[in-house]
Amino acid sequence: MDADILNELEQIKWILLALFVCVFVMILYFVIATAMRVRKANTDSMLFVRDNFLAEMSLLESQGNYDALRKKSEDMLTLYPNDLLANWFNAIGNYKTGQLGAVLSAFGRIKQINSAWSAETVNELILEVKSSMGGPRRNDS
Repeated sequence: MDADILNELEQIKWILLALFVCVFVMILYFVIATAMRVRKANTDSMLFVRDNFLAEMSLLESQGNYDALRKKSEDMLTLYPNDLLANWFNAIGNYKTGQLGAVLSAFGRIKQINSAWSAETVNELILEVKSSMGGPRRNDS
């Protein structure tokens, strides 16, 4: 009789362990699924913000509204100081409004963030700005 009770208790123990494992796996699945949905939602919202920022900045540039271009890029840079587009539009806005020192600073940040931009565009523009300032024509940076 005692052996039957011990066998039943042993079976109950394994059933409870299996149930615990199943519940744990289900909870883990829902946590991971929720984390993935939140991550996707955050990525989608960041892409939406970035696309809207790019569209707005391009519109301001095409309209020649360089003061607003500079202001909005500075607002974005307070949130994301290493954003390439914000630094780029900040440099363009500063260049068009005659803030040449700020242009060199923005281009310097762009080169630090992504050195690939240096060879394509930034170095030439830095030389142009330095030339406008009456400075040296060679690349000091």
